[in-house]
Amino acid sequence: DDSVKLVPYNGTVSQLIAGPGFAQQAYVFSEPLLAEQEGVRVRNLMLSDVGYNPYASLLVTTGKYLSNNEAMVAKMVKASIRGWQRYLQDPKSTNVYIIKQNSEGMTAEALDYGAEKMRPLCLTTENQPFGSMTSERWAELYQQLTELKLLEGRPFDPKSAFTSRFVTTP
Repeated sequence: DDSVKLVPYNGTVSQLIAGPGFAQQAYVFSEPLLAEQEGVRVRNLMLSDVGYNPYASLLVTTGKYLSNNEAMVAKMVKASIRGWQRYLQDPKSTNVYIIKQNSEGMTAEALDYGAEKMRPLCLTTENQPFGSMTSERWAELYQQLTELKLLEGRPFDPKSAFTSRFVTTP
């Protein structure tokens, strides 16, 4: 669409607040609240609603590190999953700790808003353990990125992108 002008994201909602006719990328769990606090009515369009649904947060390591430190990787995955599950069930005590550690710009209202918005994104209705991934979703992402010519000429086996062996059912 030639009527759309792309501008760099500057890390704030200032352009959105400046006037009507703007859209911007944002984290659904933070920037909409900031805009609403400035009197801007916000509508969210999730990328997943238009068919692009990448994994947004990942724990990443190399094959070499994994083979040499399997126990450490297993502990990290387990701790991360446990921490996220506890936070999503009851974020209040963690939010208090976050505010104590980062008093610049963080408010209880913003953290509560964020936790509420993250919950449906993290707690999917899929019949999968928390933190798991699927070959089908990786294959779809690969196909989309290939069609956009972002991965041109790079063969890919979706099963090589991840392992679920450290993700266990509760």
